[in-house]
Amino acid sequence: MPAADIASPGHLSLWGTEDPTSSASALGFPDATPAELTTVLPRTARAHKRVVLAAVPAANVALRPALRALLALDLDDVPAWHRPGPSVRAWQQAARLATELVTAGHLVPALHMAPADDEPTGQPRLAARWRAAVAGDVRPAQLAASLPVAAHAVPRSGATDAVWTARDLLARFLDDVAHDLAGPDGPDSGLDSGLAAILRAAGDASPERVVAELADWAAPVVGDGTASARLCVRLSTPPDGSGDDPAGTTSVADGATDHDQSADRWPLDYLLQATHDPSLLVDATQVWATTGPSVADHHLPDAQEALVRGLGEAARLFPPIDASLAEARPTSLDLTSDQAAALLTEGAAALSAAGLGVQLPAELTAAGQARLKVRMRVGGSTSTPSGGPGGLDVGQLGAFSWEVAIAGEALTPEEFAELAAHKRSLVRWRGRWVHVDPDQLDHLAAAIGADGRLEPAHAMAALLAGEVDDDHLGQVEVVADATATDLLARLAGTDPPPPRLDGIDATLRPYQHR
Repeated sequence: MPAADIASPGHLSLWGTEDPTSSASALGFPDATPAELTTVLPRTARAHKRVVLAAVPAANVALRPALRALLALDLDDVPAWHRPGPSVRAWQQAARLATELVTAGHLVPALHMAPADDEPTGQPRLAARWRAAVAGDVRPAQLAASLPVAAHAVPRSGATDAVWTARDLLARFLDDVAHDLAGPDGPDSGLDSGLAAILRAAGDASPERVVAELADWAAPVVGDGTASARLCVRLSTPPDGSGDDPAGTTSVADGATDHDQSADRWPLDYLLQATHDPSLLVDATQVWATTGPSVADHHLPDAQEALVRGLGEAARLFPPIDASLAEARPTSLDLTSDQAAALLTEGAAALSAAGLGVQLPAELTAAGQARLKVRMRVGGSTSTPSGGPGGLDVGQLGAFSWEVAIAGEALTPEEFAELAAHKRSLVRWRGRWVHVDPDQLDHLAAAIGADGRLEPAHAMAALLAGEVDDDHLGQVEVVADATATDLLARLAGTDPPPPRLDGIDATLRPYQHR
């Protein structure tokens, strides 16, 4: 429930039981005070569309303790008979979104006319507050669309026939949380000094004009989460002009040398992506060529404005895009290999977090296969365990060695040395582009070819988990050598014998049976 004064935080109002205060306390909401809430209810028990304003008992909780309680509430652990309605879960999602925006620094200052500090007849004064910057972020609109009616159907302040829409109430909640957590009481808020600087720059301008101009300035980043389209950047690999490796060779110099111009040109195309259907992409060239609300037979109003706004935000987060802002109608940008690597490692995550679309070559994504990876090979080197047929040499199982692989194919030390010699983040190897993390090269070089031993139990655990955690290399894939492969195949037989339960009368769960 927003406060009547925009400078004051609202509160959470819980209702729907005979004793809302006790129910709220049982769910972990502190200092709940009894109150009366005006909301919308069906006119009759059988009414589907006819509604009427009704007063119901409620429990009010101040914004900040309500926020803490929502974030800490585990609804899955609440007994079914005591579980609150879907509106509580919806506002829990809103609380998570609001705190994420504050933590990420997605804030923008705003001014408003506040009541005088002294007597009621005093002149209104300018006051500053933080607002949540959600332009380009589709999550507020998606969350607002999923809010149950019970979560927002309350009258606006001073109105008797107008209730808050889900979109407007959620936007006010995000702003109130932003200001409450990062406002004057928050650390290093900068609002007071920022307000003073704005007033000095405004000179003799009227307060109303200052408020309006700052609102116009902030409009591109404040948004309302309901934009029809957003900017999407698409990175492509360099055009095939240098040719692939000869078949069967291990050279990495097929068009990735320092003198090859085509290998250092990574096209970054600008597209407009529909927020309601991410699969709908329109090339920037079509956007600039269209003046009406329809682009490429799709209704996308303000398409050009969305593209300009997105490019401005993208340039702030990924500086190479700033070069496009000097063009009247930018459609694409050629990145160097170092810039493309920066987009892959950091830029893409920053752009996505800001609500912009990003498309990367599948072979170079985190889930792609064409990445230089270190992995641990566990087990012996023969297909028959030395313990004899059906047996197992425990010492052989514990042996392991480090290797470096690309797309599941191990490299020899010589191949790795040739790959690392280029000292570039993106190199071409056997007809494909490979992403190499320069910070990991020294660790990889030291690891490749090295061997060691694990306790048999640790070796088996690593094989079953498929990965181990290394202090320098992080999560490392584990693969089985011949001996270990034979053992795993026998352990994972398709027709295991039935378990014996001597003296136990029980029904096994599936994982216990396995």
